[in-house]
Amino acid sequence: MFLIKGIIMVVLAVFVFFNPEDTLKTVAFYLGIGFFIAGIALVISGITEKKADKTWSYNLIEGIAILILGFLLVVAPLAVAAIIPVLVGVWAAFYSFLIIIDAFKSTGNIVIKLISGIIILLLAYVLIFKPLFLGLTIVIWLGILLLMAGSFNILMAVKLKQSIKKDSPS
Repeated sequence: MFLIKGIIMVVLAVFVFFNPEDTLKTVAFYLGIGFFIAGIALVISGITEKKADKTWSYNLIEGIAILILGFLLVVAPLAVAAIIPVLVGVWAAFYSFLIIIDAFKSTGNIVIKLISGIIILLLAYVLIFKPLFLGLTIVIWLGILLLMAGSFNILMAVKLKQSIKKDSPS
């Protein structure tokens, strides 16, 4: 079983390395299906808890939002996957400004705060203006993970076969 699993992981890793955009699209698509199902569950929960729970509207609103996001991820996975890093990038830029301002206002850890703020601002810049770059980087890390895990499983299969040969009577 190790050998089969290892070969499958190595083949998937090769696919990921040679088709990073397709991999990102596939991951976004399945994420969309999960969001769509979760959205339906939250909408149903919000509607059925209308009389029993005062916060039923939160479930309904969250469910509708997740349902829409899930639908968009299924219909246009790459477009929506590109938006999420931008939103995180805007937040990170805002946060980095707060850190940099705090560095100049405070007396302790000025250098650490300033360096942290600048690094976060640079990462925010990449998230906002190069979101697919980071998305593809994530896919490359996935490919490396699959390659390493696949190689490990193939090695385990070889070791297991050697162990069985060693223990069996000749």
